[in-house]
Amino acid sequence: HVDDIAKYGDGFSLCVLELTRKVCRRDPAQKARFVRSLFSMLNATSAAVSYEAAWTLVSLSSAPTAVRAAAATYTGLLNSQSDNNVKLIVLERIAELQKHHAKVLQEVLMDLLRALSSPNIDICKKTLEVAMDLVGPRNIEEVVQVLKREVVRTRDSDMEKGGAYRTMLIQAIHTCAVRFPDIADSVVHVLMDFLNTDGAMDVIVFVRAIVEQYPNLRDSVLRKLLMNFGDMQTA
Repeated sequence: HVDDIAKYGDGFSLCVLELTRKVCRRDPAQKARFVRSLFSMLNATSAAVSYEAAWTLVSLSSAPTAVRAAAATYTGLLNSQSDNNVKLIVLERIAELQKHHAKVLQEVLMDLLRALSSPNIDICKKTLEVAMDLVGPRNIEEVVQVLKREVVRTRDSDMEKGGAYRTMLIQAIHTCAVRFPDIADSVVHVLMDFLNTDGAMDVIVFVRAIVEQYPNLRDSVLRKLLMNFGDMQTA
């Protein structure tokens, strides 16, 4: 019985999932029989079981409800597991889902961005790579707010490889500003506060591009530059 699977332990659950994949590969018509149990196993207390259930579910069904449930499971694991290797594996699965189900993945983008709180630079890099492909008109403002907050955090914390992370964030914000001009004004002044940091060159490149692309921002940007000129020490 579906509800009894969890009673027999994680090992049994994983065997059920493997058997499900084998049966459905041989006879695709059987897929519908297993969907209910897969949805149930997404909520397993075992991270391994819920991960395998999500993977199995999307391998059997491309329905939005299935993809949405799997994506929610992945982001839940991403933010609850402490093992960095597990996080990177989950991010790879999310990236695979994004290739074919970007619209559905946009619904969990803000949950995905919570992974930026990790001190591990590789996790932050992969998170940004996936997130940038999911940014759209409906979520751009929320995404930029998160990116701006993270940039400020690199200045106020002693996080590992903070300079490298700041560079990634500045480049991500630059990408957003190019794709969505309306947010340029809200980010250019924030980034200019980092003209005296390790990411100064990236900021300069960004500011130059903004000034060239948006003449209406030139006056305010030049004023900000003049205000910060005396504090600039980075060559």
